[in-house]
Amino acid sequence: MSKKKLIIIIIVVLVIGGEGLLLLRKAILGGTTNLGPSQNSLGSQVAKSLGNANSSTASPTLPVEDKDFSIDSTKYFDNNTWVLVHVVPVTPNAAEPAYIIMHKQNNTYQTVLGPGSDFPSNTLQGVPSDIVKYLTSLGFVSQPASQ
Repeated sequence: MSKKKLIIIIIVVLVIGGEGLLLLRKAILGGTTNLGPSQNSLGSQVAKSLGNANSSTASPTLPVEDKDFSIDSTKYFDNNTWVLVHVVPVTPNAAEPAYIIMHKQNNTYQTVLGPGSDFPSNTLQGVPSDIVKYLTSLGFVSQPASQ
């Protein structure tokens, strides 16, 4: 790496802080870097959601992001107060890919529904209509069974 390029990278790190560190990592190691309202802010909440869904104990062993699961995509709604997270297992066939619906409360995203791949329409009350429409377009909303 040239001295000029290294100086530019250091300036970028100093100017934009934490995101600059991600850019520095990318410049040195290569690969992609996500600088959006990042998955990192959701990773621990997703792990809690997945751990609670897969355990009957009071304090489950939580799955680890990038070891047990990865966040495949995030779709934000209503000024980033709601997020739909698509989670996939790292190990094929370990679990099904799933969606988690989260709502921001006290600056932290909390799981409202999920993980799941089928949401009965009656469980989506209170969820923004844009999320319901999006999940419906993907085929993940079902009508509840009649009794």
